[in-house]
Amino acid sequence: MEPKFRIGQTVYKAGTTNKATTMLCPVCAGNQKVLLVLGNGDEVAIDCDYCSRESADMPLGYIRGPYEISPDVRELWIHGIKMTLRAVQYTEGTDNAYSTYDEDELFGTYEEALEACAKLVAFRQKKDEEELARKFKIDKSYSWNVGHAMQQLVNLERQKIYYEKKIEILGKHVRGKK
Repeated sequence: MEPKFRIGQTVYKAGTTNKATTMLCPVCAGNQKVLLVLGNGDEVAIDCDYCSRESADMPLGYIRGPYEISPDVRELWIHGIKMTLRAVQYTEGTDNAYSTYDEDELFGTYEEALEACAKLVAFRQKKDEEELARKFKIDKSYSWNVGHAMQQLVNLERQKIYYEKKIEILGKHVRGKK
């Protein structure tokens, strides 16, 4: 078995990463300020507390959104080769702190690695979709699992109604209408 790469060669590792996304703050709409109406009708602009939770000091105008699966190509420099009867592995790093990679994880060009990344992203997205299709409880029937999902939606709807009322009531207090 002949190694595909040699010591000292630059190669590219295909992978995926979870990329954090952001979205506009739903309270200040990205303005970093909210308008407080006092009891006498005066208006005061104050820092948004909702999006300042992320930074602790000042509002950012945005909050964390859902994570996205994105491609991750890393450039590596081969320091060593391990050959067995079944496989070839490559190492990167020093003798006491190195990483080992299988030959099928590495590519000779960035473009090849990026193409492999696209397949890995699609694979992870498919796995996420399969996870959605799995039962909550494997030992229960599909009808039980559907009922459980429906009950969760009912609970979320109750929470939505509760928080909408809470916003309405708290909004009256902010406007000084107690």
